[in-house]
Amino acid sequence: MSSREAKTFLLKPSSYVNIQLPRYFNFSAVIKKADDLLDSHTLIELSTSKTALSQTTDVNYTLLMNKDGRYDWRPLSIVHPVPYVDLVNSITSQWSTIINRFSEFQNDERIQCISVPVESVGKKSDKAETILNWWQNLEQASIRYALIYKYCIKTDVTNCYGSIYTHSISWAIHGKQWGKNHRRPGQGIGNMIDASIQHLQFGQTNGIPQGSILFDFIAEIILGYSDFCLSKKLENIKENFKIIRYRDDYRIFSNSKELSEKILRELSDVLSDLNMHFNSKKTDITTDIIGSAVKKDKLFWTVKNAAICSKDINGELIYNLGLQKHLLQIYDLAKKYPNSGSVTTSLTAFFNRLLPISKVPKDYQQLMSIVVNIIVQSPRTVPVGIAILGRLLELIEEPNEITVVIDNVINQIEDIPNIGFIEIWLQRLSLVGGESKNYSDPLCQKVQLNNNNVWNSTWLKDSFSEDSIINREYIQKMKLAIPQKEIDLFNDYPF
Repeated sequence: MSSREAKTFLLKPSSYVNIQLPRYFNFSAVIKKADDLLDSHTLIELSTSKTALSQTTDVNYTLLMNKDGRYDWRPLSIVHPVPYVDLVNSITSQWSTIINRFSEFQNDERIQCISVPVESVGKKSDKAETILNWWQNLEQASIRYALIYKYCIKTDVTNCYGSIYTHSISWAIHGKQWGKNHRRPGQGIGNMIDASIQHLQFGQTNGIPQGSILFDFIAEIILGYSDFCLSKKLENIKENFKIIRYRDDYRIFSNSKELSEKILRELSDVLSDLNMHFNSKKTDITTDIIGSAVKKDKLFWTVKNAAICSKDINGELIYNLGLQKHLLQIYDLAKKYPNSGSVTTSLTAFFNRLLPISKVPKDYQQLMSIVVNIIVQSPRTVPVGIAILGRLLELIEEPNEITVVIDNVINQIEDIPNIGFIEIWLQRLSLVGGESKNYSDPLCQKVQLNNNNVWNSTWLKDSFSEDSIINREYIQKMKLAIPQKEIDLFNDYPF
């Protein structure tokens, strides 16, 4: 991309927030407003003082995303629009420097990064293109490499985004020694990015926000630098090997166990120097490259799904199991592989099965019970799970049933920590059902009370209105059933 194209891409609402939210959340106006403000003023000129931003807490909205229905979670952020746009401006103002550095990162063909953010040029969403890229260049490439290599080591970084040391951004772009000798924000784009991130998170140097394409890209700068450093350490190795990296997920292929382990040790040293460490529980060496290429949940569901449905000679789906038995198969999957991608994919297929049905199933209460329990075990399935509940409620045509279902879901999740994401999607049902519920998440409260603030803007000289992030006209027209295009990213994808 050119610098102009990169800025346009990074300011797209879908790049600004890549958390799956109900469609009535719309951030385009606040991004445009921030961009207009920064077109004629610097960030400091907009601030009450030079240090106001860095001395203000809770500048950004943070959603603690529960990962397992228990006590494991990931913090996702929607960064305040003004410092976000300012950071985009800084990066794209030095775009050629960053692009040239990426060319150096990717100079060694033996080390392949496949996770630099991509933009769709067709009808598919950017997120769908990113996942398709993963499927083609990691899973399918790994299966192909089983013909060439005997060993594969899989590993990933523990808490990658949370462990990133912001000063390492300067090392990555300019070199570590240069970064050590030049630390002022005005000395190089790396220091400028470093300072900007510190300012928007109360001066903190450990960790970067997660939840937007921009910070995925910044993480790629540091991880790309680790590829570059690893390449230097391995440049004298004559034996054939291949490394594929998707974000912080590594696959190391070789024909020698000793070489694989040597590469892993060198990679460990490189990452340690950047304050990153392997997840020992997810580090494994295998000779079953094909088996390790495809995730276990996917292999499990491939067999299960074959018993659920097939296609006739016209390509139409034929279901061999009823709705409840179909859903119980998904429940079994969720128990064995909670929060896996296959659970989301299989629920999406079940949702699509419900769409042409015109009469409410007799066992709809049982279906709802199973769906709610899947949501509890696999929080990432919340959007499609709520879509299924909405479709069933639409078929019931009984307004009081909405309240009962919502109350039952709340009863099931009330003891789970960090349920903001579930609340956000439950509220969608509440809004259509006309039932007022007091949800605690700030985004929910913004929907309920327009005067509630998602971001802390007290550091700005002038007020920053957030009202436009809620499309109330959309809410008024909204139906219980969520449109298929809002849930199903992939439709006819080959996986």
